[in-house]
Amino acid sequence: MIYSIHIFDRHCDCIFRDQYLQGTALNVLDPDEHAKLVYGVIYSVRNLVAKLRHEPAADAPFLAYATSHYKLHYYETPTSLKFVLMTGPNVNTVAVRDILKSIYRDIYVEHVAKNPLAIVPNGSANTVPVLDVDGVATAGPAPKPPKAVPTTGPPAAYITNVAFKAALDRLIRGLIQANSD
Repeated sequence: MIYSIHIFDRHCDCIFRDQYLQGTALNVLDPDEHAKLVYGVIYSVRNLVAKLRHEPAADAPFLAYATSHYKLHYYETPTSLKFVLMTGPNVNTVAVRDILKSIYRDIYVEHVAKNPLAIVPNGSANTVPVLDVDGVATAGPAPKPPKAVPTTGPPAAYITNVAFKAALDRLIRGLIQANSD
């Protein structure tokens, strides 16, 4: 059972979220508030693991944690993107970790990172060429990401790539279908 997915950038901003199980307690919270709570849990558990292992938080391995109602699976990329998948409590952690790696490698990299038209989530840190009055290209600030538009479900924060959303939706819905058989 898959409840939701969140992707956070290195600045702790939720750049994508989607919910797959309707009619649950997830619907009670505002999507932005839910994303903040999810990131807060990740931050706290990573620090707890680091303190217990006497390692820096970046080096402390944290794969998942579970309650009696859900399991939070976590994968952090070398570029500090954080992929979080919330599932039922009995889902295999190793299998989900492979799925999260696949989402990053096969879907995010292909449809967002390699897409020159994709809006980069951390707009303030990137520059784009801007033509001055003489037609000479200079580096200027990147455009700010669009504000999320309210939809029937939680809106995607910054990743607006239709191909990314479609590929991720196909993968998640396929997993849900395979687990329901």
